Amino acid sequence: MTIKKAYDELENEGYILTRQGKGSIVAPTNLEFIKEPKQKEIEIYMTKILEIANQYNISNREVLDLLKFMMESDK
Repeated sequence: MTIKKAYDELENEGYILTRQGKGSIVAPTNLEFIKEPKQKEIEIYMTKILEIANQYNISNREVLDLLKFMMESDK
């Protein structure tokens, strides 16, 4: 029963796909799983940006406008 539980857990976490009569295979890469740590890293930087903006009385609107400008310039 332990192996069955392990397979069930791997499938629930998205690591494998199980098909009745065919067995289990490694699942395609879960892009959300890969993106999550990078999104957290961005969140850390954005928090620091907001802290600096607050320190120098730069409004959230000004920060957002700057971000939008930078995103448009990057195209």
